[in-house]
Amino acid sequence: MLYETLFLIALCRSWLIEIPVLLICVQVFWKTGRPSPARVIGTGLIATALTLPYLWFVFPPYLDMRYYPLYGELIVIGIEAALYWGFLGMRPRLAVMVSVLANAASFAVGWFLA
Repeated sequence: MLYETLFLIALCRSWLIEIPVLLICVQVFWKTGRPSPARVIGTGLIATALTLPYLWFVFPPYLDMRYYPLYGELIVIGIEAALYWGFLGMRPRLAVMVSVLANAASFAVGWFLA
């Protein structure tokens, strides 16, 4: 299978895992004035669509492959947390926690299925 096809499958799989995690986290941890589900879903779509291509196509030549999963995921977590903070108005600490949970779930399912 083409690498690009594998990327598109991973992108869709990431959306299917990370967006529900994001929605659940917003419901559980956000007590008042939470953003609409449409805004949360849109932010999740954008966050993953902006970061996964870098993880698959841009970072590999520049990161030490022994630590690539760690470095790559840390960079993605930071960027997605910043997007959650900016687009959803999450507190920075909550944005990082939600990003860690969403990406850990996605990484674990991807690793299990590989």
